[in-house]
Amino acid sequence: SQNALLQDGNVLLERPAVIPPKDEGGPEDQQGVLDAASHAADGAQELDLVSSWSLAVPKGIKWKSKDGPSQDWYREFAQRMLASVHSVERGWFFEAWDASGCDGEAAESELKAALEKGWLDFDAQDQVIAPTGPKHTHSFVYLHGFQCDGYSYMCEPEFFYKVKKRAKKKGAKSKAKRDPEGDDDEEDFEPHPGMKVVLPSAPLRKISAYRGEENPSWYDYLTDLDGEGEDEFPKEELEDVVKRIHALLDREVAAVGAKNVFLGGASQGSGVALHCALSYPGASGLGGVCCTMGHVLSMSEISKEWVDSKTPVYVYHGLADETMPWEKWVEGTYKRLGEAGVTVKVTVEGGVEHGDGDREQVWTRNFLTEVLRPASVKKVDDKKKKPAAGKKK
Repeated sequence: SQNALLQDGNVLLERPAVIPPKDEGGPEDQQGVLDAASHAADGAQELDLVSSWSLAVPKGIKWKSKDGPSQDWYREFAQRMLASVHSVERGWFFEAWDASGCDGEAAESELKAALEKGWLDFDAQDQVIAPTGPKHTHSFVYLHGFQCDGYSYMCEPEFFYKVKKRAKKKGAKSKAKRDPEGDDDEEDFEPHPGMKVVLPSAPLRKISAYRGEENPSWYDYLTDLDGEGEDEFPKEELEDVVKRIHALLDREVAAVGAKNVFLGGASQGSGVALHCALSYPGASGLGGVCCTMGHVLSMSEISKEWVDSKTPVYVYHGLADETMPWEKWVEGTYKRLGEAGVTVKVTVEGGVEHGDGDREQVWTRNFLTEVLRPASVKKVDDKKKKPAAGKKK
């Protein structure tokens, strides 16, 4: 790697965010390149280094079209690369603004060309993971928590993937022992075919409870009760967010139908997502709501029409969560939903704290696996289970 020499004479240690070629363990196809782009700067983050990057694509990739990658593919690739370096706390810089005089491939990776072609959009409010497969069939809109943004998930797309089935080795026994080194325990993930994921980013706001400090937030916090209850916030700011998310839902519903659109969120985004779902017009309702590490907002109303839509609400929460303590007050907010007739499916886990990303991505994957199961399979499973208020692990 190279280092950057600052004007004051100090050296800033740097590691490039690059995708290795196929012969060095890199990706083989265009989906693999996208997933590698999301993690291109992981090494810089782990070593606390600054990162440099470009939009250079490794050679030898198997493209779906003989004409190579589409403009839409390049846009997602660029935003995934941006998300990856965005996670580097020490910062990043693009390798070249203008590669005039260089060969065609070098010019393709310059920042100027990427902006002119619309591949990169530093002001994008929504990050999008495009559907794979021949057709767009489902959409999942997921709202981040306080102080995060859409890039937070664009660099970890596995939150919305499924476990990849491994091809059984020829001659292997069905109950073969695991590799003692543990390598066989590592799971691989792949997208759900036809699933589009939309990751909106909240605007930067001055947070009153934090002495005006600016943070990405769906609304201002007027109080900080330190986990003792719901904090106060300006209701008009929430309503502005509702309009934005409803417009986004309208576009997705028009594309794939309401029952094929799912909405969810984490922490602050969880309550906002559920509020948007509860207030979204339409008798058919959405396909499901995913609430991780959050609570039902006190101002959220539950209409009879929404109850009749039979939209299921999946709740995932850690019992070691001190920011939003389950047993102290969060559980009661979801009981309000159940008492109104809403189908609420609860999973609580001991030892899981607020903001546990490892558990959150397990929860989001479990949610998608559940709501995407064929109706016939769900009915069989429901017959095997006895009615229960919630599921504890």
